[in-house]
Amino acid sequence: MTDKKTKQDRLQAEVKRLEDTRKLLADKTAQTQIARSIDLGSTSVVVFSPAMAPAEPVKPKKKLNIALAFVLGLMASVSLAFLLEFLDNTIKNPEDVAQHLELPVLGMIPLADVRSSE
Repeated sequence: MTDKKTKQDRLQAEVKRLEDTRKLLADKTAQTQIARSIDLGSTSVVVFSPAMAPAEPVKPKKKLNIALAFVLGLMASVSLAFLLEFLDNTIKNPEDVAQHLELPVLGMIPLADVRSSE
């Protein structure tokens, strides 16, 4: 039993060594093919001009962002004001009574000044 176990261990070690050798040879073959293609000039990569760093950052553009934020904020606030006015269904003056109820206004109670009653 020990002879079979020893032989099996030795064969497994040999298999592992051969697999490692195969991987190493495959890597070397790939490296050789790459080196050969570079030497033969078969690459399609050509440098037209070297890369240059821009003088100023591309992003963020602070002035543009501030201007856009101002315009968008103004548009949003005006739109909100119109929306609130459109959705407001409270009666504020006699014309609103006539418009909403389609009835004539007979009378109106004026606002009383609270401070004058003291």
